[in-house]
Amino acid sequence: MTNSGGARQGASTLTQQYVTNVLNENLIAQGKDAQVVLNGQKSINDKLREMKLAIGLEKQFTKDQILAGYLNIVSFNANAYGIQAASQYFFSVDAKDLTVPQAALLAGLVNGPSLFDPTQHPEASKTRRDLVLDAMLQHGYINGQQHQDAVNTPIQLKVNPPKQGCAYAVQAQYFCDYVLHQIQNDPPTARQRMTGSRRSSAAA
Repeated sequence: MTNSGGARQGASTLTQQYVTNVLNENLIAQGKDAQVVLNGQKSINDKLREMKLAIGLEKQFTKDQILAGYLNIVSFNANAYGIQAASQYFFSVDAKDLTVPQAALLAGLVNGPSLFDPTQHPEASKTRRDLVLDAMLQHGYINGQQHQDAVNTPIQLKVNPPKQGCAYAVQAQYFCDYVLHQIQNDPPTARQRMTGSRRSSAAA
């Protein structure tokens, strides 16, 4: 976001959420699930660190690239992180081959993966999907006939075992690696890792 003078005021909410997801994914990949900090539990330092990373990310990549990165790592289900993993998990197809109703269902999952999980709450999932389809029609992404056909399409799942992590992020793998590189080379973060190592050694 910029003001009238063109000065950057901070990163977008989506970019900050993307950074949060990458940080958490990195911890989970290292088997450090217990260190994942939920939004309501973050300290001021946690938030400032994520904001700094998000602003750096927006200086390097376009909004479309960041959106692609976000969609390729965000949680769609406890067993599916990223649009490719979600497409394979729920429908056994690649993200590029999703139909309109399938894509709308996945888009509706992001804000409430557990509430709108089609494997657990099919009716709520369909209601949410149809709201996404309504929005797509309103904004001109689909026409009236496509909207009607999609709304009339029942939810048909073909669940597959999940594939998770940055290695499966497809287009977003580069962005995921970028954020992880920034974390590893951020001086305060490096100091925290060293402090943590000393504490672990002392405890041993």
